[in-house]
Amino acid sequence: MLADGRLSEESVDMAELVRSIPSNMIVKPGKMKAENAVTVKPFQGGALVRGNRDSLVSMICNIASNCACHSFKKRGEHAMTEVELQVEGGYAVVTVTDNGPGMSPYQLEALKRPFYTTGGTGIGLTEADVTARMHGGSMDISSVPGEGSVFTVRIPLSDFSPKGVNVKGL
Repeated sequence: MLADGRLSEESVDMAELVRSIPSNMIVKPGKMKAENAVTVKPFQGGALVRGNRDSLVSMICNIASNCACHSFKKRGEHAMTEVELQVEGGYAVVTVTDNGPGMSPYQLEALKRPFYTTGGTGIGLTEADVTARMHGGSMDISSVPGEGSVFTVRIPLSDFSPKGVNVKGL
């Protein structure tokens, strides 16, 4: 995984990775049904990024698991967590949306700090933020108390051109 202090890199299809999220998530027994925890919206096409697949899977699973857990605590069987992939302006954009309890401005501020927690270990979302930045991207969070949260991760596409065509080697 690490080579010379750096994560190993490979070409990663974010569309395939996002489709695999429900099967990669760890759901606590008795809390919710794994197959109902997360819905992945369909995405046609590919979205290739350069990065470490295991780290990217872990990042999206951490976010989705947090959203699913908090949604389930608030909404029970009516919990909703959706993962969606889009391609925007040279980035693979993964959005995780939930209908959980939402967060206050203080919680939003504290969320990326290591060991800040509302029930877990306090490292999952910090790790997700660091992973996004290590891949040249970002993680943004918006939230409305009582309504839910939206986590948006942007990772640069590899081989990007304005028309979406691989122009390397031409």
